[in-house]
Amino acid sequence: MNKTYNYDSSYDLEDAAPTEYQPHTLVSQNINGKREYFFAQPVPKPLHQITFGNQSRKLYDRAPRSWSEEQKRRNRVIQTGDLIVDEAGRQVYKNGECIKLTPTQYHLVQYLCSNSTILCSRESLKNLTWKRCHRHIQDNTLTKHINRTRQLLGQEKGCEYILTSNGMGYRWGMPVFERYIQRDMDMSPYASYEHSANERKH
Repeated sequence: MNKTYNYDSSYDLEDAAPTEYQPHTLVSQNINGKREYFFAQPVPKPLHQITFGNQSRKLYDRAPRSWSEEQKRRNRVIQTGDLIVDEAGRQVYKNGECIKLTPTQYHLVQYLCSNSTILCSRESLKNLTWKRCHRHIQDNTLTKHINRTRQLLGQEKGCEYILTSNGMGYRWGMPVFERYIQRDMDMSPYASYEHSANERKH
């Protein structure tokens, strides 16, 4: 028979280490004065703490299994170089500081990141600005947007984010990784168990 452990809901505070369970371990938890039981899912270890919008957040390489698809979508970010692209918040952070991009500049960054394995033609980027920003732009305007975005992101030797293929288009120049952040305190890996237990109680 599987052992039963008490779950301390304070584990996800910044100063506390997360409690780790083996898969299929039976866990008991006191919810609203009632003892509830569930089988634990493995808790992913955070890669590290990052500064995200002036607050410290845990960064994971995969989402906890207990998260819903909506929670995964809302907490998914892109990590590339020293940038974090927050798709839900439509913001880009560099070393924890938010970069002030226009909507057009943000969508260019997000699109190039999401298509980092291919060359993005100038025509596809102009179509993007129309679909997402409802703006028709010409080639010279696109070039100005790209150059300004490069300045804001920072283009250093060995860390060039936007690369040019003359006469063809642009490609993203840094490795791209899908990550997840623990954006809110109620996004703990066991939040969904607590929610379902409360639903059963009512």
